[in-house]
Amino acid sequence: MVLLNAPKSSRCGCIFVCIERTSMSKTKTVAKRKTHLTRDDRIRIETFLNERQSIRYIAARLDKSPSTISREIKNHTVKTSGNGCNCILSRECRRHHVCGGAYNRCTKLCKTCPRASKYCPDFVEAICDYKAEYGTNLCNGCTKAKCYRSKERYKGAAADEAYKKVLVESRNGFDLTEEELDCINSTVTPLIKKGQSCLSYPSFK
Repeated sequence: MVLLNAPKSSRCGCIFVCIERTSMSKTKTVAKRKTHLTRDDRIRIETFLNERQSIRYIAARLDKSPSTISREIKNHTVKTSGNGCNCILSRECRRHHVCGGAYNRCTKLCKTCPRASKYCPDFVEAICDYKAEYGTNLCNGCTKAKCYRSKERYKGAAADEAYKKVLVESRNGFDLTEEELDCINSTVTPLIKKGQSCLSYPSFK
């Protein structure tokens, strides 16, 4: 740190500059959070979601950024179709063949068919009470025994398998471990953001 406001000498006109050397040779290195999640991390995310915990709470417990957790949940949410029509009139509905005969052999009530919403002119989508109460798009944490609606759940084990599959496909032709990939990413990405060409990258050894 250089102090330039030192007093001038009246006799010789010299400027005395006081130089304070405190931490010029020592720089603090802040440990960067790892964005990659392990299988255990993903299973813990599922557990926290089942406990109805927030994204920020999960991020703090796993020492990850909220954006990492949010992106993980968004990319690996499993969607399954329901076994009925998600209409607010389904309890009183007794209609048959609203599909116009597309499924002539069907003998079930239309309210039990998930395809009925495409054909019925009176269809009004019912809002899930659980999702509305907790402000979420996931069914994790819902304790309802029977539900005919389509479901969106995050499953840690399935998410990890999907991640590994994508990782293997993206590394086709490259023999890299997660640690080596992290090293390359942490070195190359800042340089590219500064405008440096990726054709002249440094050694990673």
